[in-house]
Amino acid sequence: MSMKNNKKTFNLENFNFDGWWIYEPENKNEFFLAPHLKDMMGLANQTVPYQLHWFLEKIHPDDQPIFLKAIESNSKEKHTIEYRILLKENQYLWVMCRIHREEHRISGIQTDITKQKELQLQLLRSNKELEQFAYVTSHDLQSPIRHIWTFSDLAKKYVKDQKIKEAEESIDKVIKTCAHIKNLVQDLLTYSRLGRDELHFSVVNPEDSINIALDILSEEINMKSAKISIENIPKSINANPEYFIDIFVNLISNSLKYSKKDIIPKIKIDCVKRMGKYHFSVQDNGIGIAAQEREIIFNIFKRSPSKKNNLIKGSGIGLSTVKKIVEMHGGEIRVDSELGKGSTFTFTLL
Repeated sequence: MSMKNNKKTFNLENFNFDGWWIYEPENKNEFFLAPHLKDMMGLANQTVPYQLHWFLEKIHPDDQPIFLKAIESNSKEKHTIEYRILLKENQYLWVMCRIHREEHRISGIQTDITKQKELQLQLLRSNKELEQFAYVTSHDLQSPIRHIWTFSDLAKKYVKDQKIKEAEESIDKVIKTCAHIKNLVQDLLTYSRLGRDELHFSVVNPEDSINIALDILSEEINMKSAKISIENIPKSINANPEYFIDIFVNLISNSLKYSKKDIIPKIKIDCVKRMGKYHFSVQDNGIGIAAQEREIIFNIFKRSPSKKNNLIKGSGIGLSTVKKIVEMHGGEIRVDSELGKGSTFTFTLL
């Protein structure tokens, strides 16, 4: 059956779908694409007929089995599937396709559902974060609260027995534990705010932002006599000023926390521009990160073994905060590290 002689098919061109296709197994396995779909896929000037294997290659590998199963089904009832199709911009578009089988052909009408899919993914991520928040309230907060209870009880007992020195030590521990809870709650509030507030961009001088971050961390830097070098920083970028400072506060603070004992921390902040993107990096000479840890350190509340052993204090939220801020700016972040030889965190901005 030829498309040229098929009036019903021809009339489909007048409809505003996100692309329809018709597959004719008995006509050399030919695939016919709507003009709009051809344009979306960068094929507007091509007139040669397509075949099933060609169209299948344009579908995301993970979705190809779903598409093939629908094509090979003998059911004549209309049914709907979802898959990703490659566009001319080398990006995938999520579509919902209503498939109908007739005697000599199979037709599909696609609808763009990319935004809905993105919202679904955001919802899944939000649900996962809520589960992690629940873990913190049931574990990370309960543990220091138990410490406060214990130390307060001891302080009361020491005062009764007139053991003033011991009582003062217990009260000091209560104060330190309260400070830890305060920092944890503050980090939780900061992280939960990300994505809820409207993100305002402006022209930012990165070197000024880095210097503000260094001022915020000046006490920690001086305590460890850390050496900080800043190189190749651009004069201006487009970013949210407050969040851009937060990125460096968290990355520099992380380098200071994971510095080697009895070795002066050296932190190098650098930037290179490649393919229209700024690649900022924060490199240190610290303890490094084991290979199995690199996959999870950006997940909220994930701690390295040293943190779990209470050798290094922290909420486990800093790096996940950085990741979220970078992604809100349309960038990506990664870490390159070798255990015992330091780490380099690199993030991109447009």
